[in-house]
Amino acid sequence: MVNGNAATWTFLPLFFMIYHWIFRNLFLILFGNEPLMTGYMQSSWEQGEYRRLHTGDAAFTVLTLFLPFLTTLLF
Repeated sequence: MVNGNAATWTFLPLFFMIYHWIFRNLFLILFGNEPLMTGYMQSSWEQGEYRRLHTGDAAFTVLTLFLPFLTTLLF
């Protein structure tokens, strides 16, 4: 690899778990319920939840998916 070795990508699942734990606890404090991983054209009723999806769910999904990649690329 040009900027390092392929072993740095093996930390991606670990970073995902760390970010998921941090953002889940923050989400619970701010909104008082569990976050939902959102998908394109998906509703919360398909997941058996009692509430609608909101921007907090979308932010949780985007942050937990992209921050591990950015962390791996930057360090």
